Amino acid sequence: MVSGLAACSSSSKKSTTTTTTGGGSAAPTGTPIVIGQLETQSSGTAGNTKVGQTTLTAWVDWTNAHGGLNGHPVKLITKNDNADPAQAQTALNSLINDDHIVALVGQNATATEPTWVNLMISSKIPVIGGPAYDTAWFTKPYFYPTTTSVPTTVWGEIYAAKNAGGKSLASLLCNNSTVCLGAVPLFTAAAKDQNMPVVYNETASATATDYTAQCLAMKSSKADTVIAFVNNQLLASNCKQQGYSPTYIGSESSITQTALQATPAFEGLTGPSSSFPWWQEFPQTSEFFDAMKAYAPAYAPGGSQYASQASGVLSSVFSAGVVFANAMKNAAVPAGQQVTSADVVRGLAMIQNSTNGGYTPVVSYGDGTTPSKYVSCFWLYKVVNAKYTSINGLSTTCEPASDLPPGL
Repeated sequence: MVSGLAACSSSSKKSTTTTTTGGGSAAPTGTPIVIGQLETQSSGTAGNTKVGQTTLTAWVDWTNAHGGLNGHPVKLITKNDNADPAQAQTALNSLINDDHIVALVGQNATATEPTWVNLMISSKIPVIGGPAYDTAWFTKPYFYPTTTSVPTTVWGEIYAAKNAGGKSLASLLCNNSTVCLGAVPLFTAAAKDQNMPVVYNETASATATDYTAQCLAMKSSKADTVIAFVNNQLLASNCKQQGYSPTYIGSESSITQTALQATPAFEGLTGPSSSFPWWQEFPQTSEFFDAMKAYAPAYAPGGSQYASQASGVLSSVFSAGVVFANAMKNAAVPAGQQVTSADVVRGLAMIQNSTNGGYTPVVSYGDGTTPSKYVSCFWLYKVVNAKYTSINGLSTTCEPASDLPPGL
C-alpha cells in the first residue's frame, strides 16, 4: 500500500443530495427542461455506438416516469459529431441556439472535446459529466466532472499494480493516438511518485497484428505487471503463447465482458475506474440498474448488448444525469417557471464535497466564474472468474495531496 493514501467511503462523505428524481410518480406537467448531449456515434476508429445516448435516454425516461425534476419533464436532444470537430461545432451551435438547451449532459465525444471547450464557456452552458479527458474539467468554468481527473486515473493504474503485489512494471502505450502519447509523461511521473520500477517502457500501434516481439522483450525485462493500451486482447494472447503471464493493469473497465471471457490471461487484471461500478449493484446505485433494466434492457446485466458493449461509458453518462437532477433539486425552480442555464449553474455550485449519493467520486463544483475542483478519487476493480468485481465495494481510493499535479 502507498503511504499517505486515503480511502474514501461514498456513504461517509457529505452529500448535498442523494436521489435522481424530483418526487412522486405523477406525470410531470411543468415547463420542459431541454438538455443536450453530444456523442461520437460513428467514426473510422470508434465504429458505431449509441451507448451514451441509450444510457442518458434511459435516465430521462426513468426520471420522467417518477415525477420529473421538481415537476418539470426532461427533454433530451442527442447529436452525433462523427469525431469531426466541424460537425461538433455545428451540432453544439444548433443545440444552443435552435434547441435552447440549458446544459450539455453526459457527453461522449472525447475526440472533439478540446475543440468546443471555448464555445461552451462563451455560451455559458454548463457541461456536466460523461468521459472527461480534457484539462478543462478542472481548469475552466462551466465544466462539471462526474468522474476522476485523468492524471489521477493514471496514478491509480500504478497504485493498482502495487496493490496487486507488483514489484516491477512494463508499459506499452499506443503511438497512434494523441491521448495515449499524452499519458506517457503522466505514467512516468506516477511511477516515480510511488517508487515503482519501470523496467520496460515502449510504445506500439494499437492496430498492430502481432505483439510477439514486445512480449519477449517484456518477459526478458522480468516485469511482473503490465500496463498496456494497444490491442490488449491480442497482446495478452501473444504473451501467453510465449510463456509470459504477468498481471495486467487495466483502466476504465474498458475491456468488454466478451473479451474477458475469451482471454484467460486477463484473469486477475486490476485497475482504477473513474466512474461508479456499472458491473456490480449496490443499494446506493440501484436506481441505475433499475432504470437500465426498464428502459435499456439490452445494456443491463444479461441483456443482448451487455457482454459486448457495456463499459464505463454507462456509469459516467448516467452519473451526469444524477448530478443534473441534484442541481435542479438544489435550484428548486417552480414547475410553472422556465429553467435557465443560470439556474443549473446555481444548483451545481451548491454541490460541494459530495459523492451524489455514491454516483460520483467526491466532487466540488465551481459557480460559473471558477473551475470545479480536481477529482482525485477512483474505484478499484479486479477480474475474478472472467468478471469485474469491486475491490472495496463502493468506497473510493484517493491520490494523496502530495502526489497531485502542481497547483492542484
